Amino acid sequence: MTYTIYALCREHRTSGMEGSITVNGMERNLSSFRKLSCYIMQDNQLHGNLTVEEAMAVATALKLPSATTSADKEEVIHEILETLGLSEHHKTMTSNLSGGQKKRLSIALELVNNPPIMFFDEPTSGLDSSSCFQCISLLKTLARGGRTIICTIHQPSARLFEMFDHLYTLADGQCVYQGSTGRLESKVPDYNNKKAMEESLNKEWNKNDLSQVQEKFRDGEPLVVQMDSEKQDNVDVALLGGEGSPRRYATSELTQFWVTLMYLRLFAHILVGFLIGALYYDIGDDGSKVLSNLGFLFFNMLFLMYTSMTITILSCEYSNITIITFAVSGFFVSFNAIPVYLRWITYLSYIRYGFEGTALATYSFDRPKLKCHQTYCHFKNPETTLEELDMLNADFTLDIAALCLIFLVLRISAFLFLRWKLKSTR
Repeated sequence: MTYTIYALCREHRTSGMEGSITVNGMERNLSSFRKLSCYIMQDNQLHGNLTVEEAMAVATALKLPSATTSADKEEVIHEILETLGLSEHHKTMTSNLSGGQKKRLSIALELVNNPPIMFFDEPTSGLDSSSCFQCISLLKTLARGGRTIICTIHQPSARLFEMFDHLYTLADGQCVYQGSTGRLESKVPDYNNKKAMEESLNKEWNKNDLSQVQEKFRDGEPLVVQMDSEKQDNVDVALLGGEGSPRRYATSELTQFWVTLMYLRLFAHILVGFLIGALYYDIGDDGSKVLSNLGFLFFNMLFLMYTSMTITILSCEYSNITIITFAVSGFFVSFNAIPVYLRWITYLSYIRYGFEGTALATYSFDRPKLKCHQTYCHFKNPETTLEELDMLNADFTLDIAALCLIFLVLRISAFLFLRWKLKSTR
């Protein structure tokens, strides 16, 4: 059932299935539908280091238009937290919330832009009976407020069962009942827990009867629920329009850049630049400190590379590949010392071209001899440094061209892979 609701919400690719999804009898516009609907997963995707108020502030900054004033955003946050019973916990860290409170916070984050249609993947999973009732009661309140709430649920209690307006029951992937809970009361006694119906449908000895029920509903009328007039006012134009909103997001890219704390990464680069500059200050023209200067050049590349990797979690199997590129970069071992049968790997190492290019830019182009404040400086002549690194005959232009080529190949490959993944899920 989880896969079914995900396919309905995000139009996940379903092999061997065909048909269309309509809203109030009209073909759904997928782009607009995604903007004005939300999908709340079973696991709460929350940032544990933020308080409830901070998490809501980030959500309002990203989802509400930039023209919205701070006072209006605070009013939205206060109203949502008050409605969901989280006002008393607005200063509580997300990681310290209970399971039911985390679920309510997940709902609160999606209510910021007031979506007319909300999908929930097993909202009662992992909650106790009291929290389950509070959660479903909250969804019932949201539905009465003019929203369409669609959720999956397994083995609900009789108390929860009666709170749903419409049911679509599946057994072995086939529909066995669709309609209101009121129509089911005559078929399921009040003293019997409603999950007994599910248990009876799962018994092996009832396979024949189950097939007959499935066939009956397969040939019957589809589940079509006409939205109330209050809901139609919210979704008719937005979800059924062909063109949709001219802007993809409510806020600009610059606002998203600022809200997502990307400016902190910029500040970190500047701060590290000052620290490293102070550590390696005035060694570039000293012939006795050439090795330290090479370490400085190599560290710069590593810093720029690893800071870009910190955005996502680098898996072990992928980090092992980067170790190979380090080993053949020319910093730890010269190219001539690498066995012939492994030397081809150096031509695939972007670190090799980066380090070679920076070394050539520093010690090539007819640079004069370095200063030497000691009796003897082996690397006083810049050509000696390049010779020790086996870069004396290297081509700076070739290094730049190789880096540009690797950049384009990786970018295009990533784009094609992501495009293929997106198509495979539609």
